[in-house]
Amino acid sequence: MSTEAKVRIAIDRAIDRLNELLPAGQAVSRDPGTILLGRSGRLDSMAFVNFIVALDEEIENQLGMKASMADELGESGMGDLTIQEVHSVAVRLADRAHPDHD
Repeated sequence: MSTEAKVRIAIDRAIDRLNELLPAGQAVSRDPGTILLGRSGRLDSMAFVNFIVALDEEIENQLGMKASMADELGESGMGDLTIQEVHSVAVRLADRAHPDHD
C-alpha cells in the first residue's frame, strides 16, 4: 500500500474518531475538500485539537512514524491556509513521510 493511501486511511480514521466525540449533526465529512479551520471551517479549537491528537496516533499506527501536527502548526502558524482542508493535511503528511516526494 502506498504512503498516500496509508495517510488517507489515517485521516479517515482520525475523522471517524473525532465524529464519535462531536454532537449529533456536527459530524465532519471525510471529503478531501472539507474545510477544517477558518470562518467556514467545521471545527472549533477544541475539536481541532482532538482531531490532531487522533491523527498523530493514526499516523503512527499506519506509517510507524511519529507525526506531530502540532509541530507542523508551530512551524507554519495556525492561520496557515495549507492546513485548513482535509486534502491539505494529507499532502503535508505525505510530504513529511517522504521529504523528497514531489
